[in-house]
Amino acid sequence: MIKIYTKTEFLLPEKDRLFFPLLVELYLDKTPQILERYCLVDSPEECDVLVLPLTVNYCLENGKTDLVNYFKTKAKELNKHLWVYSPGDMGLTMNEDKILVFRMSDYKSFNNHSTVIMPAFFRNPYPAIYNNQSLAYQSKTPNPIVGYVGHAKGGILKFLTTFINYLKVNLNIFLKKQHSDYFIFYHSSFERLKWLKKIASSKNIETHFIYRDKYRAGAKTQEEKQKTTLEFYDNIKDSQYTFCMRGGGNFSVRLYETLAFGRIPIFIDTDCTLPLEQIIDWSKHCLIIKENELSQVKTKIIDFHNSLSDEQFIEIQKSNYVLREEYLTRSGFFTYFHDVFLKNKL
Repeated sequence: MIKIYTKTEFLLPEKDRLFFPLLVELYLDKTPQILERYCLVDSPEECDVLVLPLTVNYCLENGKTDLVNYFKTKAKELNKHLWVYSPGDMGLTMNEDKILVFRMSDYKSFNNHSTVIMPAFFRNPYPAIYNNQSLAYQSKTPNPIVGYVGHAKGGILKFLTTFINYLKVNLNIFLKKQHSDYFIFYHSSFERLKWLKKIASSKNIETHFIYRDKYRAGAKTQEEKQKTTLEFYDNIKDSQYTFCMRGGGNFSVRLYETLAFGRIPIFIDTDCTLPLEQIIDWSKHCLIIKENELSQVKTKIIDFHNSLSDEQFIEIQKSNYVLREEYLTRSGFFTYFHDVFLKNKL
């Protein structure tokens, strides 16, 4: 059991999106498997871990710096761990002893023991979209079927737009209007397009690619959003593999969406850390290709596909669905992180 101290007066249900994610399960939902592993205590002296109740970014940007300083000071005085949540494309690094920053994005080569990578948390959309139909798995075909729907565009205008946005964000960070690590420039839409075109050039790979000029095809009305959302999920459902590559931040939400549909991600590793690497062998769930292996991508996809028997092909899809539901939901992640933390005292 890990004893948690936080300030519950800040945990207003209407602000649950700002909560440290564990507190949604522990304080609001009272999820049984979480209550078996964590409990709230009334004072910092009683706890094992202090938890900043709201995201550190929100606190620093909305006049709650004193709240951050209180938790940092208490943790240091008591020589106890402090857990903070930093959402967004980059997240905020805090290189201080015993402060763990939970975030979705980092660069593995720069990572240190102050960072904990989380998955993207969302309710599985499959039952709602497909009227509670049972999840059906794809049978193996002679050639792999690879899908992708999303932002993928080249050209000088797109480059300039991306670069100007990058400069604006970093200026806001410099001016302390936004609190996160500085962005490293990455032309994600062009990089995706480069990889997708390479894959599509193979005669031995069946591709279902829909290229968007803008995020969600620029959908504005509710009808347009519903249409593009259905196209996105249909593409994952009707493909065996889905191409997953980073966007503005160095992580892929699509990776977790693909697992939720019981499909196989083709994950382009751009110096990423994946959640719970201490206990999950990600190579058993994804085809992972390094970002310097573009020239080999077609061969790697075909070889991976051919290496699987019909039974193994179905089994990896089933195990991917189980992986997401058991380990990568909010309650699942913190269930398993409990053991990782106690074992390693990160």
